[in-house]
Parts: sequence; structure tokens; C-alpha cells
Amino acid sequence: MKILLSLIFTFVLSVAGYGQTTDCTYKFDPPAQYVTAKAEVYLVTVTSQVGCVTFAKSDDSFLRITNDLTVPIDGKEIRTVLVTIEANTGAARVGTLTFGAQTYKIYQASADKSRKRVRILP
Repeated sequence: MKILLSLIFTFVLSVAGYGQTTDCTYKFDPPAQYVTAKAEVYLVTVTSQVGCVTFAKSDDSFLRITNDLTVPIDGKEIRTVLVTIEANTGAARVGTLTFGAQTYKIYQASADKSRKRVRILP
């Protein structure tokens, strides 16, 4: 029983991010998304070292994570996330996904039909 509790405790700490190493790096493909105002589905791939927390979390209500899969390959974790973006009926907006300690930006154009894309520079 003591071993089982220890394993559960270790799993919970790892899932919460306490087991994450401090030298985690993340590579996004593509580096950011620039999308039109219509509802669409996009694929985001993030690569990190094994053991780094890369749980995908949407920070904005118009972005929904619809599929999230991690595959360990050659000492790295490759996470593929399918993101559903709701149609934009207003001004251009920026949404954020969080992977571990890193953020990923999605720039969505306004509903104005005269503009198809928007680039908001940092």
C-alpha cells in the first residue's frame, strides 16, 4: 500500500509540473498561426525534451483543443494538438495556447470582409 501511495503521489506531482526540469525548450511548428475570421481547425506541433510538461491548455474561449497526442521519439516528446477556432464576428483578436511554461499565439483577422488576414506585431 505504501508503494502504491508513493507512485500516485509521484504521478500527481509530475502532472502538476513539479517534476519538470528547468532547462526545457519548446519548438513550435508553425511558430504562430495567422488565420481568417471564419471558423477553422488548425494543427500545432510542439517538440520538447522528454519529461517536460507540455500539456496544452487554451487561454481563450474562442480556441478549443479538440485533439492532443504526444509521441516520444529519439529522446524528445512530439505533441500534436488540433485546435478549433471559432468564427470571429468582431475586431481582430489574439488567442493563446499554453504548453508547459511557453505560450503559442494565434492571430485571427477581423470579421471585416475587406481584410482576409491580420498581422499584429509584438
